[in-house]
Amino acid sequence: VPSLVGRCMPLPFSLRGHQSMNLTVLNPGSLVSPGVHLLCYGPYAAPRDARALVRFQPDVNMALVHHLIMFASPGAPTSSRASCGGNIIYAWARTGQTTPQGLELSSAATGTAGLAYGVGPGSDIGHFSLQLHYQNMEGKPVFDKSGVRLSFESRPPKTRLRFDVLMSTRVNIPPAVFIDECVACRVTRGGTVFGFRNHAHRLARDIWTDEFDAHGAAKPSIGRLSAQEPQIIRLLPKPRSLAEGESLELHCLYNASGVDRPTRIGLDERSKEMCNQYYLSTSALRVECDGEVAAPSPPANAALNAAVAKYREASEGSPLGQVTGAAADGEWLYFFHRGRANFMNTQPLDFAPILRFSRKHASLGGAIGRGLFTVPHGLSLDPAGFLWATDVGSHQVFKLNAQTGAVLLKLGDGRAAAGPSSFNKPTDVAVERGSGEVYVADGYGNSR
Repeated sequence: VPSLVGRCMPLPFSLRGHQSMNLTVLNPGSLVSPGVHLLCYGPYAAPRDARALVRFQPDVNMALVHHLIMFASPGAPTSSRASCGGNIIYAWARTGQTTPQGLELSSAATGTAGLAYGVGPGSDIGHFSLQLHYQNMEGKPVFDKSGVRLSFESRPPKTRLRFDVLMSTRVNIPPAVFIDECVACRVTRGGTVFGFRNHAHRLARDIWTDEFDAHGAAKPSIGRLSAQEPQIIRLLPKPRSLAEGESLELHCLYNASGVDRPTRIGLDERSKEMCNQYYLSTSALRVECDGEVAAPSPPANAALNAAVAKYREASEGSPLGQVTGAAADGEWLYFFHRGRANFMNTQPLDFAPILRFSRKHASLGGAIGRGLFTVPHGLSLDPAGFLWATDVGSHQVFKLNAQTGAVLLKLGDGRAAAGPSSFNKPTDVAVERGSGEVYVADGYGNSR
């Protein structure tokens, strides 16, 4: 695998005096050596009279540039050295394109007049730097002048934009699985989202964000789109308001069914993965991610971690594996996991995959379900306190005594079929309070 290199390329100040209402931020012309590189170019001063940035158009060597990110800083440059850090205002990747597709912020494109990045005095944008992610597989140096063409207006925007990212910093995909990487976020200051961009690599499928209001009620998802579609900034059909206190869940689906080793986070699209969704929003919006806002208080979290560690040490042959379901009541937390198995498993599990932890004492209260399941999936508690668990391997649904694990009811004849007594990889269960009616999501195979 080629080495990963990061360098900053300074430019003479004379190159930064461009005073037209257009500006190209680029590699001014250099040889890119073989391998995978992150190179930084700039700084480039914004045109003197520019007050609004309204258009981005990548102009790149599609065979050489995998990805680019543009950074902006306030005021005039104070050094001739590029600084690829700080505020990201634009990102693009070549996936799904033969010709680079850019971003247009005119009222005709957005449906909203005066929507743009603020530039110049009183704004966060005075100069730019560009990070180019090169993948040179030619085996020899290649000359390049890739960059991004920017267009400005002299009139300040009515609505100032910012660019932010929801991302996972812990991507670690096991081999031979379909997996959903999920990141919990919280809206800490409300604002409006006008556009989005999804970014991941070759194993990724759909990326989207689920939104929940302050009371936990689900709202329509944001930006669901395959990562194999062009990874450009896309404007939403209608602007989306996010209120303070709402929760967001970023999801990235991966298909690693043909991979024989773990895939971890990284820049090389051939062997690494990422999980990002960017928002083009009003400047007020603030979102905090990576689980801190959704985590228990530190003492409870530490005690629960200790209990999980104790379970791992005491459970020979059944390490805590993929956790596919969770349920809770006032006293207990229940986790449904696969141990060393995965989605492709075909043999009954030889351990008890449903773990019961005391919420009060943060200690393991027992494990149930040994020998019942092949591929654990969904877990839920009904209003009467019984557990319902689905097995996408045996195509069955089980109702269990939550304390003893006794099987009280089994649905499905064990065949992958669409008949009235069969399921095809059932995924979850819900029981209606009052009537007791049982709803089964028979989702993977039957979509019913």
